[in-house]
Amino acid sequence: MSLPSSATSLSTEDLCLVVHAPFGDDYALSRYPDGETLSVLRTPLVESLRGVASTGVAVVALVDLPGEATHLVNIPPGQPQAAHAEPHWKMDMSAAPTLSGLLRAAARAYPDRRLMLAVEGHGSGYQPAIDKAGLLALHEAGLVGDWHS
Repeated sequence: MSLPSSATSLSTEDLCLVVHAPFGDDYALSRYPDGETLSVLRTPLVESLRGVASTGVAVVALVDLPGEATHLVNIPPGQPQAAHAEPHWKMDMSAAPTLSGLLRAAARAYPDRRLMLAVEGHGSGYQPAIDKAGLLALHEAGLVGDWHS
């Protein structure tokens, strides 16, 4: 498959990876792999994102872990050791304004870069906070039975 002639080449210096990680109340996912509670910056997700940043890609992530404030993580391009997490209040990760706020924050932090969005969750695309909100709406509309069991 060839790219259209109007396509431009992008390098790592052109990109900002934006990650929406709505782990919500999923304790297993939030404490993977050892079942321990880790600070946001020590989670396997953020450790992997440091590796991405080391290639020159800017990284901005919104990470929501159970029982904690939602954190906005910023990893400057080429500086994985400079990662920092800014705690915010507990956000509703299934709400559209939360995602749009994340995208605005990334665009402000890296205005000259193209944004690439990733939504982090379990394998097969399961995102706990988002999917539970959708199931609740379907349940309330009478389209899904008792999904809590």
